[in-house]
Amino acid sequence: MSAGELDLRVILTHNDLLWLKAANVFPESFLDYVRKEWYELYEAYADGIELLDFSLENHDRQACLEPGDKLPCDKNWPEFVERVQLGALELYRAYVLEAECCGIMYYSIVGTLEEESEQRLREYVEWNER
Repeated sequence: MSAGELDLRVILTHNDLLWLKAANVFPESFLDYVRKEWYELYEAYADGIELLDFSLENHDRQACLEPGDKLPCDKNWPEFVERVQLGALELYRAYVLEAECCGIMYYSIVGTLEEESEQRLREYVEWNER
């Protein structure tokens, strides 16, 4: 896949979390953060559904952007973007509303996306901090 092409990893199920870890693309602290947020979404939406049967398909979803990817929200502006410090690692969380009730949370490691996306994310963070 060439630089800038979209190769995001969508996380809907617990198995997707295991697959993400096995792909060995992201550092452990990044994976821990995404996993923690997935479990929080599970607690909020599961309503008695067993962990292994639960999916975020009809809820707020998660997606991890790999190094070189482009931010995939050209039509929809993020509702918010923030930088999160995880020890020596810093990541972006960008939430994009896709329907009235749900959206997708994008995660990326700061400084790893293609330059235009990095610039847009920096600008969103600065705007949100005002």
